[in-house]
Amino acid sequence: MKSIIPLESPTLHNNHILDFVPAMISLIDSNLEYTFVNQEYEKTFNIKRENIIGQKVFQILGKEAFDAASPHLYKALNGQTSTFENHLLRKDGNKQFFKITYTPYYLEDEIVGAITLVIDITDQKHKEEQLNGSADLYHSIFDTNQAIKLLTDPDDGKIVDFNLAASNYYGYTPEELRTLNFNTIQVFQGEENQLWMSNGKSLEKSSFESRHCLASGEIREVEVHQSPLQKDKKTLVYSIIHDVTKRKKLEESLKKVRQNYEVFFNTIDDFLFVIDQNAAMIYVNDTVVNRLEYQREELIGQSVLMIHPPERREEVTHIVEAMLAGTQEFCPVPIMTRSGKLIPVETRINYGIWDEQRVIFGVTKDISKIKFSEEKFSKAFYINPSACGLTDLESGVYIEVNDAFCLLFGYEREEVIGKTARELGILTHEGRKSLLKSMSESGKILEYEADLQAKDGSIRNTIISAEDVYVQDRKLRYTVVNDLTARRDADRALKESELRLRQLNATKDKFFSIIAHDLRSPFASILGFCELLTEEVQNENCEGIKEYAKIISDSSNRALNLLQNLLEWSRTQTGAINYSPSNFEIADLIDEVVCFLSDSAHQKSLTITKKDCPSLNILADRDMIAAVLRNLISNSIKFTNPGGRIEISLQKFPEELRIIISDDGVGIDKKNLENLFRIEKSYSTIGTANEHGTGLGLILCKEFIDIHGGTIWVESEKGEGSKFIFNIPISIT
Repeated sequence: MKSIIPLESPTLHNNHILDFVPAMISLIDSNLEYTFVNQEYEKTFNIKRENIIGQKVFQILGKEAFDAASPHLYKALNGQTSTFENHLLRKDGNKQFFKITYTPYYLEDEIVGAITLVIDITDQKHKEEQLNGSADLYHSIFDTNQAIKLLTDPDDGKIVDFNLAASNYYGYTPEELRTLNFNTIQVFQGEENQLWMSNGKSLEKSSFESRHCLASGEIREVEVHQSPLQKDKKTLVYSIIHDVTKRKKLEESLKKVRQNYEVFFNTIDDFLFVIDQNAAMIYVNDTVVNRLEYQREELIGQSVLMIHPPERREEVTHIVEAMLAGTQEFCPVPIMTRSGKLIPVETRINYGIWDEQRVIFGVTKDISKIKFSEEKFSKAFYINPSACGLTDLESGVYIEVNDAFCLLFGYEREEVIGKTARELGILTHEGRKSLLKSMSESGKILEYEADLQAKDGSIRNTIISAEDVYVQDRKLRYTVVNDLTARRDADRALKESELRLRQLNATKDKFFSIIAHDLRSPFASILGFCELLTEEVQNENCEGIKEYAKIISDSSNRALNLLQNLLEWSRTQTGAINYSPSNFEIADLIDEVVCFLSDSAHQKSLTITKKDCPSLNILADRDMIAAVLRNLISNSIKFTNPGGRIEISLQKFPEELRIIISDDGVGIDKKNLENLFRIEKSYSTIGTANEHGTGLGLILCKEFIDIHGGTIWVESEKGEGSKFIFNIPISIT
């Protein structure tokens, strides 16, 4: 509302704009009193701003300066812009020259004062005097002055001379500028051309605003000060040019700001009133006019009580008095339209200044939608099956909870109201800090999991959502708590069941895959070669019989080995295999397994050696460890090239024994290492002598080592051999 207060407009008090303008700006009302001055005005007259505001113009300027300024000031107060030059005598005896412009100041088409723009032209005046007194000094000032200066011939407009500032400003080189005339750079409007020519010939001084075109094509707003100058018996036009583009834009900006503030005032949805000391309405915005169904003229000058119900006007008077005394924040009495419809509102008031008189500003907010929302919220709050609470944001105390809250935590409502969650023991101090840390910058948290404590000490697994809300200008936190205790237990059981089912499903798939492929393959080979063997017997081909019998024997052994591994593995899955630990010498067991596999190693000319295998008695299941050694050494034989080496070594640690089977075979890709011991990721390749496998042996090894409470892993690189390593506790109780 302050944006439309005449003579107190924030557009004139915006220090970011006017206090940095390098010119003196003031506002004078129709009583010739100052209502505003900017920082430059204060600095020039060396008088504090508060000592200028409210003073008469002649009190600040003095009689002589006021006598010179008053005709121009009265012109502005009568609607005419007037510009003149004047000076004042400084304390040091020097003169300070000013160019002064008075402009009418309008409010709704009524002149209420004058805006004064004062520009210090002392430097300009001194330089003009020096130019008139000395040709040499003239050239020095003309060439080096920062102001844009031109000498032109009024007969043809040709540019006769110029200074460096002109060349820089217009963007032409000195050579280019000498070939131009005034018509090239000036964008003439109306009679400016004739004004410029006639002033040059009639030896008259003149000032006017125009637009000049730069070499780049950019159009700039300028202020031109012209006077005739005799040079070599020729009358020339001497022009001093000031770029006022920024000033013009500033003036336009100020105009738009005022318009924008007025539009803003009249487009606000709230009812806005300006009321005098007698409760009469001085001004109202469009919302008042449109929604209360009155014409503005019907409201202005009338008591503000007319828009309240007749039976409550006395109540409104008392409430307003209390508001002005600071004992009540707002007036809840509804306002009434012309047709008698009541609008629920909250009205707040403040003192202010309007047209230089003390007034009351009233802001009336329609709360009909808020009341409707409060009713909906109240219903949703109390019947919500989730625990809901409203707490004061600053203190954290509960101001309201619903029945579900009391049921979840075991409290009566009276026990909760006025206390914090920490005081009740629902939430610990650390828990509250963690919860607040999780709040977003917008004051919101969604699905935060927390363990809360009920009155009986039981822990509730919950999920919390909260948001900061405003209720009648009071900032609260609305929290919803859902009990997940039962659901979390069910989820946990479901996940465990799902994991078991997934493992069983993978086991089943692996089992059937092995039966369908690996078990069928050797029997197909046996049956095929049995038929060939029968034919060879009939043909009495003994050499063929020997070869086929060897193949049948190999396939049978492979099938038997597979069946044995399948049997042992299936027993581990069903729990049928018994863990039977006993004391035995590990080095002796290694010798037995190596001896058992010596024929396979001999066929590929492999060397199997033991390293650091001292006599060591351990407690373990001898059959399981034997199966692990047999499978791992067989695996090394399978993937080691003929003539290679396999080494078995032991490492004793305080609480465990490490057994390492290393070879210089083909090695394993890194991407396949993690799949070696997984039933659902079967990994099997052909050996160096075309040996076949199922990948089940390594899985069986892991099962047996897991039963012992140990670990098994492999270290390998493609082409660099492999190390299969497993640990088992030395003593198992």
